[in-house]
Amino acid sequence: DARLSDVTITGAKLASQGAPGTVDATFDSAEGAHFVVHSAVDVAGDAAAGHFAVTNLPLAKLRPYYEGVLAIDVRRGVLDLGADFSAGAPGRFTMARGSAAIADLDVAIRGEREPLWRMASVNGSATLSGISSTPARSVTCSSTRPGTPASPSRYGSRTMPSRRGC
Repeated sequence: DARLSDVTITGAKLASQGAPGTVDATFDSAEGAHFVVHSAVDVAGDAAAGHFAVTNLPLAKLRPYYEGVLAIDVRRGVLDLGADFSAGAPGRFTMARGSAAIADLDVAIRGEREPLWRMASVNGSATLSGISSTPARSVTCSSTRPGTPASPSRYGSRTMPSRRGC
């Protein structure tokens, strides 16, 4: 159940022929996240391109999307994410020149009481480019450029490995 507030959607010069028009949208979620998108929409070409940003997105609320593939429990944390995007038919979606930041993160192995990783904030960001998705729901990433890495906390005698790339 998603509850949105302060919803604003504006469109200009949208037509089935001619130059692309624009669509801008903003809204807030009941959990405190703020979403903004600015885009050029080519109705005739079934395409859109622009920039999106989400701030203060609570990561714990995303559990239904990751629980089937990751054996972790994100107990707390917020995500700020933004990128340029391009979308078109049939189902093509790409992102470039993106950035992400995570704050107040608390992650555990599912079923464990002790945290696997706690982090007040990321002291940098990762720049993503060439993220794309196809109708078959595959995702590819052509490159990442890590920012300043965060230091993972110890979990028993193990530490979380540093990962680079996609």
